[in-house]
Formats: sequence, C-alpha cells, structure tokens
Amino acid sequence: MRSIKFLIVASLALVLLVPAGQAETPVASARTTVEKIRAKGVVQCGTALRPGLAAADSAGHWSGLHFEICRAIAIAVLGATARFAIHPYRAANDYDPLRSGDDDVAFLTFEDMRAQNLTGVVLPGLPVFIETHDVLVAGDSPIRHADDLAGLPVCFNNTGPEEASFEAWAAETKVPVLRAGFSEEGEMLDAFDVQKCKAVVGESTALAAHASQGGVNHVKARLLPDHLATIPIVIATPLKADAQWAAIVDWTLRTLMVADAHETVYRPDGVRALDVDGAAFGLAKDWQKRLIAVTGHYSAMFDRNLGAGSPLKLEPGLNAPAIDGHILMSYPTR
Repeated sequence: MRSIKFLIVASLALVLLVPAGQAETPVASARTTVEKIRAKGVVQCGTALRPGLAAADSAGHWSGLHFEICRAIAIAVLGATARFAIHPYRAANDYDPLRSGDDDVAFLTFEDMRAQNLTGVVLPGLPVFIETHDVLVAGDSPIRHADDLAGLPVCFNNTGPEEASFEAWAAETKVPVLRAGFSEEGEMLDAFDVQKCKAVVGESTALAAHASQGGVNHVKARLLPDHLATIPIVIATPLKADAQWAAIVDWTLRTLMVADAHETVYRPDGVRALDVDGAAFGLAKDWQKRLIAVTGHYSAMFDRNLGAGSPLKLEPGLNAPAIDGHILMSYPTR
C-alpha cells in the first residue's frame, strides 16, 4: 500500500511539474513570412505617391521606381511570374495594413514614421531614393543658385515640410527673400507660371514633373543645383515579419544597386561583385542572376522612371551608384 501511495503521489507531482500542453503532440511552429507570402502568392507593398517613384494612371496602372523595386522583391521570392500589389499611403488609415503586418514592404521617409507613429511598427532598411527639397525657376531666369533669390518673391507650400526646409535655409544663409506661402499646390504652381513668384520650393520629383508639363503658360523651367534639404526614402519591413524576410528584402535591393558594377582589377562586374547564396534564406542559389535577367539593375530603373529616359529628366545626383563614389548606399563587394 505504501508503494502504491508513493507511485500515486509521484505521478501527481510529475503532472503538476509538466507545463500544460507539453504532454500533447507538439504543435507545428508558426509559418515564416516567406511561407505566408508563398501561400497567398503575392507580395504587398505600400508607398506615398510621387512622380517617377509611384504613380497610377486613370486606368489604375502603376509605374515608378518603387513599383519596380516591389516587383523585384516579388520575383526574388516567388519567381519570374510573381504577383505583387501596391497601394498608396495618403491618409492615416492607409497605413493600417502596415500596422497589422499585411503590407510586406513599405517605402517611407523618417517623417512618415514619426507622423504616423510607425517607429515601433517597422524595421527601416536601406534608402531606395534620396528625395530633395529644391528650387524651380524659369528656364530663362538669370538665377543660377539659391543665393541669387535675394529680394525676390519665392512660393512654397506652407502646409508641408517644404516650408521648414526653406526657413532653415533662409535662417542659415541670411538671404533676404519675399515669402509667398500657399496652402494649395495648384495655386502655388499657377502663381509661378505667371511669374508672380520668381521661384518655387518643393520636392525635386514634383517640381521636375511640373517642369515637364509646362503649366498653364507652358513656362520652361529648371531646377537649381542647390538642395535645401535631403529626405531619404527607405525600404521598410514590418516588425511582425521575421529576420529571414528582412534579409531577402535587404539583399534584393543591394543586388539591384550593385548589378551595374563595372569590373576592376579588385572587383568582378555585375552581381558577381556581391555574391549572395540565397539558400541560406530559402531562395535559389543563383537567384541574383535570375532576378537581374528579368528586372535589370537600379541605374536602369532610375533612368526609365526618373532620369534621361523619363519625362522628369532628373540627374542621378545623390542617387548615383555608391560604387562609383556617390552616397545613396554602401555595400560590401567581392
């Protein structure tokens, strides 16, 4: 009887010591982000609308650098016939899919993250484009640099970050300008087109788009070489995703940017300069070669969406490849 009592007590003790559910068949671990994406068969991206970066026509057809990078990420993880979707961030609730983790990739400025309380929601990655606050003047204007604006009326949007950049520049340089603030972008550009203001401040992509269209008076216009501010737009992944997915997104962007590397005595050309074995995170060993064969490299994407091959005609400038000595990003090369 003592032996039986001892066995009963010992058995009860073991039951109490074993955590609930441990005696049952182990539950399969949660699916990775890549597995979820492959199950739904689509990569979902979100971005603010900017000319040359992300824009949709009246038929809903998207184009732009962000659109192409989203497609490249989808191809990396789903193959050449990958499906992907992109939606605009315009109002606060447009960021809800990012907050919930339904957006797989987002293109954001740090101001977006601050204003939308996303700093605890996303993992910021590499810059995909350096936006700038620039100054647009008429093509035949004698103005060559921002300092030449002394005493002249300058238009700017007083409801956006451009005003802060403009005021910071004016305070630092002490150039006396006549301020003309507008709450409506259309009215501001109309005032510039009729030359009520001799210059207009704004984002380089928006100003370049306006210059390409000519405005109401078809005024030829050009951007000054001075940048009042630089605004990196970074690629971000949700914190709810895993490190494997963040690595795939990061290495995809790096691959696009290094793919046009020219060969030197110290470095091979193309993707051989950044050889990343995708097997470590669930991709084919030669995934980079397959990717670039479909998408081309970053410089080509820039050219057709923002550069000489596009209506915007923007110079690469700060967005020229870092491998050629510019600042867009840095990466290890082999």
